[in-house]
Amino acid sequence: MKDNRIAQLEELIVHHKQKYYRGEAEISDEEYDALEDELRELDPKNYVLQMVGYEVTEQKVRHDRPMLSLDKTREPTEAVKWMDGDPCVISDKLDGSSASVIFSRGVFSLAKTRGDGVFGENITAYFAHIRAPKLLLSDAWRGKDVELRGEVCVTRDAFAKLADEMQRRGLGRPTSIRNIVAGLLHRKDNLELCRHLEYFAYEVFCDDLVIPTEMDKFGLLTQEGFGVPRYRLVRTGDDLYEAIAEYSARTADGGYDYLTDGLVLSVDDVRAQLDRGFTAHHPKGKLAFKFKSGVATTTVREIEVSLGRTGRLTFVGIVDPVKLSHATVRRVTLNNVKYIRDHRINVGAVIEITRSGEVIPKHERTLEPAGEYRFPERCPSCETALEPSETEVDLLCPNGLCPAKRKNRVAHWIAMVGIDNIGDETLAKLFENDLVEGIEDLYDLDWKPLAKLEKLAEKSARKIAQNIQNKKQVPLVNFLAGLGIEGL
Repeated sequence: MKDNRIAQLEELIVHHKQKYYRGEAEISDEEYDALEDELRELDPKNYVLQMVGYEVTEQKVRHDRPMLSLDKTREPTEAVKWMDGDPCVISDKLDGSSASVIFSRGVFSLAKTRGDGVFGENITAYFAHIRAPKLLLSDAWRGKDVELRGEVCVTRDAFAKLADEMQRRGLGRPTSIRNIVAGLLHRKDNLELCRHLEYFAYEVFCDDLVIPTEMDKFGLLTQEGFGVPRYRLVRTGDDLYEAIAEYSARTADGGYDYLTDGLVLSVDDVRAQLDRGFTAHHPKGKLAFKFKSGVATTTVREIEVSLGRTGRLTFVGIVDPVKLSHATVRRVTLNNVKYIRDHRINVGAVIEITRSGEVIPKHERTLEPAGEYRFPERCPSCETALEPSETEVDLLCPNGLCPAKRKNRVAHWIAMVGIDNIGDETLAKLFENDLVEGIEDLYDLDWKPLAKLEKLAEKSARKIAQNIQNKKQVPLVNFLAGLGIEGL
């Protein structure tokens, strides 16, 4: 039984790590951490816990130095114990995509993702558009070979502009600021959209340059014009307690324009930091402090019902707006029929919600029930009578020709095989104009009828048609995943 659970956790962790680093996160950071914590209890030396990033599948570039992860804690007392009397610099742990950037004799020459920590994916063409200096001019490192480590991020203001531009281009309006950076760094076209992104640097490697302290390092990066995370020096445990409380409160109130999910603690003296040593997974002179998810109380005003590609009804609670984890929350996922019944959720119920990262907030518990929710009896798309699943966990639409099911199956295929430039809005138009009824119809599309669709120019229509044809042959794993066969 224990071995089965370990194998299951290994599979889940690898799956969600790959999804996260490709901008397709399916669970919150806290839920992912819980999986790792459970595996660590069952098998502390499991190889999966030593993995950094994900396995790169395209154009690998070796890192000159391993690009390690960080050990982490959520407890302030553990962070103080880790300090061990050394003054430390704390900085925001930015929630974007980690990247190594190489300057050859002071000129930008290469950018790569973290990847698996040994090899990263070449993103030089993308980084050319990202906001960051491309030439090092400070006397300290002019003309030298330098590697910077940092995070590619998007600010909230930039995300709003990016979302508008993607919608105008017919690419589908992104809804998650948390996932958009990794998503853009894996696109095969529209690379210029990366101009909405910014690089925040926090680490410097240069054989010909000695930087005594972390404070000096951030100062040099700022002087050169790089964005850097907020940072400050803390000398004692009391200073650290105070800083954690301050940073956590301001982050929860949405006081900053970029996403963070905690703090990074670094021993300020670089020599003392290096003397602490390394594991295969992380440096011992740095530590990640992760903020605990916030909770808030609100009232359910409506329960929104929709249909997934397999015919299962999904439920989202529309709630009174409430501030939580640096955002105003209006929607809460309610999972399935059994969950709603078990937790006595209905319109008017007072509930407690939690939120971690930029995923839809979750119902935590019901504080004040408001009667029994009356579930719909017919499919919201085709009006077919709904049927309970075998386990009575879900309600299902049995109609194989249900328009919503057909559209969602095609959308799933597009996502799994990687057809670019067909967003939700474009796909909806294809169905409305009877150009597509199923997956097979995509491959019969010509650019000319596409160009007649509203807001779709000839150039975009040709690109969509070509992108579809480029995906006539896909790896078997993508093909099977795209079919969405349950239990496979």
